[in-house]
Amino acid sequence: MTLSRDWITPLTMGAFLLSAATGVLMFFHLDSGLNKAAHEWLSWALLAGVAGHVLTNVVGFKRHL
Repeated sequence: MTLSRDWITPLTMGAFLLSAATGVLMFFHLDSGLNKAAHEWLSWALLAGVAGHVLTNVVGFKRHL
């Protein structure tokens, strides 16, 4: 499997948006049901997306840092 921006970028963006939404719900105590579990597991998807993003753009990251 090759790392491709075609699926890494949507994974990262989607996981961030869902994790942010569940985090805001938890902050305001509006969570219900599986919200906490979804937030915890979406965090793993977010980390995977970020790791893939870094690996795909390693040359740019090296140049930036």
